[in-house]
Amino acid sequence: SKENPFSPAFPVNPKYFVNRIEINRIEIIDSFKRAFDRSTKTETPTPDNIAILGDWGIGKTSVLRKFETMALEEFRERKTFL
Repeated sequence: SKENPFSPAFPVNPKYFVNRIEINRIEIIDSFKRAFDRSTKTETPTPDNIAILGDWGIGKTSVLRKFETMALEEFRERKTFL
């Protein structure tokens, strides 16, 4: 049987991360990619801070887990630490 992977009590697995109409997650992901590029493509890599704000159950932890997955898997060739 299939279980619903979405719950406001727990972050979603990054493989189920989806765009919601009221929260443009594509824009959030694009913003992270730009910040990640800025940070890792400089001569001396520098940290980039991102504030994640929102109500309970909106997906703050899920978006952070998605960022972590992207940094460790999609951008593997860059020397990333978390």
